[in-house]
Amino acid sequence: MQSVRLHGSKGDDSGDTPAVVTDADGHLQVDVVSAASLPLPSGAATSAKQDALFDEVALFDVGGPQRIVNDGTSKAVTVPAAAKMAVVDAEGGDVRLEIDGDATATSTIRIPEDTIRGHPISGGDQTLASWGAVGSISNVRFLGVL
Repeated sequence: MQSVRLHGSKGDDSGDTPAVVTDADGHLQVDVVSAASLPLPSGAATSAKQDALFDEVALFDVGGPQRIVNDGTSKAVTVPAAAKMAVVDAEGGDVRLEIDGDATATSTIRIPEDTIRGHPISGGDQTLASWGAVGSISNVRFLGVL
C-alpha cells in the first residue's frame, strides 16, 4: 500500500493546503505531470497501473554522432523517428539550435561553448538546425526509447 502526502500551498500566498479531491467511490484524484514518452495509466486505479508511474525510462542511442561544422549559416539534420532527445556538445564556440526551421544567431536554444545539453524533441519528420560562427562545431547525438 502506498501513501500520498499532500503539502505546499495553493500558490496564492494564503498558506492553505490544496483541497483533496475524490471521486464518487472515494478514490483520491491526483493530477500527474509526465514526459510524453512515459505512458500514463488509464482506467481503474490498480496497483499495477500506479507502478507504471514509477518505472524508469531508459534512453538509447538512435542516431549519431553527427558532427555539424558551422559556417555562419543554418545547417539541418533529420531527426530519427525514435528520437525523444537531442544531446548537443558545442565545440569551438556557442551554437544555436532550431527545431523545424532555420537556425540563426538569435535562435532561442543556445548551447554555450564546451557545454553538453539535452533538448527534448519528437522524432519523425522533424529537422534540427544548427547555427554557429565559422569553425564552431555541433556534435549531435539522438536518444530515444527502443
